[in-house]
Amino acid sequence: MKIATWNIGGGYTYDLNEHRASKEMNIGYFIEALQGSDLDVLALQEVYQPEAGESHAAEIAKILGFNVVQQFSEGGSHIHGTGALATALLLRNEKLLGQHSSVVLPGLPFPPRFPNGRMGMQIDRTAVITEYGGHIFATLHLEAIHIFGKNPHEGEGKNYFNAVDSYLAKHLQVGTILLGDFNVTDITSALPETMSKFKYRDVLPDESSAPTEDNTFKKPDHILVSEEIHCDHASITVVEADHYLCVVEVG
Repeated sequence: MKIATWNIGGGYTYDLNEHRASKEMNIGYFIEALQGSDLDVLALQEVYQPEAGESHAAEIAKILGFNVVQQFSEGGSHIHGTGALATALLLRNEKLLGQHSSVVLPGLPFPPRFPNGRMGMQIDRTAVITEYGGHIFATLHLEAIHIFGKNPHEGEGKNYFNAVDSYLAKHLQVGTILLGDFNVTDITSALPETMSKFKYRDVLPDESSAPTEDNTFKKPDHILVSEEIHCDHASITVVEADHYLCVVEVG
């Protein structure tokens, strides 16, 4: 089974040379990048859900032939100003579908204020969990606390990750494949209880999954599997987006 995770940044591409997002949405770029990938499961983060009409996840599913879209949002969109950002799982074959749930993860224990004093917002702090094809998949998006001047390994930033860690350790089931945008590179230090309880390992290569030189956040995306699950052909593909496309085959 071939699975992938990708934070599509609200549908905006990213100039890797100028280090800035484009001014207009281009969901077609993301669809084109996924063409021919032959995925069974696609986890998406920062999926734009407009106030009216279908979400980007639904658009991608329709064109690429995914039969099931499970999507959940909480809060607005810091990118678009209207609508919401969601977390989603796209699944190829509805006959392989089992139970499904969506949860809201712990929020920030501090005001979302930028270093310049301007207030931000909490976004897309959701997880989508689904039984599919003999596996349990959970995709999530954790807050990008570094934009508020916080470090995931100390102070208020660590308090946030400790709360998420406790929640995941309590609520996930053994054998769950956990994938998404964690917004931290050192996942073992950030989520020690979860990593230990489920005997997780990150099967992605030790490479950047986002265009940044900051080692704390250069690999925000992870695919975590327990030791009994066999994996092959893990890859991180550099694309014109502020997160790269992460793929692996699981047995």
